[in-house]
Amino acid sequence: MRIVGGRLRGRVLAGPRSAAIRPTADRLRESLFNILVHAYGDPVA
Repeated sequence: MRIVGGRLRGRVLAGPRSAAIRPTADRLRESLFNILVHAYGDPVA
């Protein structure tokens, strides 16, 4: 796993060793945040 934004962008994190838990794919995460921005507005703007 890695941090994709902010001051610590690019830093790699150790993930859980269990195969039952997987990190969210970048594409899915981007889609989710796009949906949330349209539903609730851009909190930065």
